[in-house]
Amino acid sequence: MNTVKIVCYGTLMTGECNHHYCRHAVSIKLCTFKGTLYDTGLGYPAVQLNGESDVCGELIEVPAADWPDIDVLEDYPGEYDRKVIEVAPEGGGFDKGWVYFMDKLPEQATLIPGGNWKKRT
Repeated sequence: MNTVKIVCYGTLMTGECNHHYCRHAVSIKLCTFKGTLYDTGLGYPAVQLNGESDVCGELIEVPAADWPDIDVLEDYPGEYDRKVIEVAPEGGGFDKGWVYFMDKLPEQATLIPGGNWKKRT
């Protein structure tokens, strides 16, 4: 089976409202990566791949057949773009995965201190 590793930092993570898009995941690892995390004010976050802050997320490996549905959810290409980045999985080492990022944030977007969507409030 062909799989794709996706770096999730918001609603696709375990326990979040869109995690069902990852229901066929073959692995899920907690991880961190460098960037800046924002609350878009629209019920989901966005990351910019600038800065040296840690963003908390999950490296989720899904069947490649599930990827088009995730692209639609993330409005790619459109609202989000995506690229391969390096992540630091919990337990050590490094890995790589695709991350959805946003170059142009909505006007009402606010910084999430600590870079953790689940601990934003």
